[in-house]
Amino acid sequence: MNLRVLLSRMLIAAVGFAVVCALALVTFQYSTYPFDDRTFASEDWAASNSQERGRMVSSLLDDHLPKGMTEQQVTTLLGEDFTVVKQGTREWPNPFREPKCHLYYVGSWGNWGMDSAFAVIFFDDNGQVTTSRLDGY
Repeated sequence: MNLRVLLSRMLIAAVGFAVVCALALVTFQYSTYPFDDRTFASEDWAASNSQERGRMVSSLLDDHLPKGMTEQQVTTLLGEDFTVVKQGTREWPNPFREPKCHLYYVGSWGNWGMDSAFAVIFFDDNGQVTTSRLDGY
């Protein structure tokens, strides 16, 4: 085998190895969903920074915010560290048209397409939860 063929094969092997490594890294990065790493607990939420809150947001949304829960109950559960957004304002992110929502910042998750992520809790005219979701931009 001449040197040119050997170098050509080595280059192809090196490029192939680099492609496999890049694919493995991307697969690992996107297969580890960060928003369900921790179980929600109100005292942990209160003591956590936004990134740590992000790790328990799936548990919060799935298991702790039932439809009909009052705005006061939500505030008792999560604290007052939220932004209130009302229907008809420029900031309104709500396609369902509930009259009000609370935005709880849960960190920056650029790898997931959310430089700013929020637990968004929607309320009806009676101040009761209608739905909640993870959202961001």
